[in-house]
Amino acid sequence: MHIPAQRRPEFEAARIYEYPEHLLASLEGVPAAPGVYIFHAAEDELPLYIGKSINLRARLLSHFRTEDEARMLRQAVRC
Repeated sequence: MHIPAQRRPEFEAARIYEYPEHLLASLEGVPAAPGVYIFHAAEDELPLYIGKSINLRARLLSHFRTEDEARMLRQAVRC
């Protein structure tokens, strides 16, 4: 029997959202201008996520408010 993704046990951990305080310092000085951004994991690893936006600051902050992105943000060391 198929179990929908939102009911699978491995997805329950992502529902516990912790605000990524360790990334707040990376947001200082980010302009409200167009550009590209990257969420980095530990050194010598590929980027976790690469995005673009017409308003970098607003887009980065929107990542921080989304429970679905909590797993990625916990792995990121800087953006």
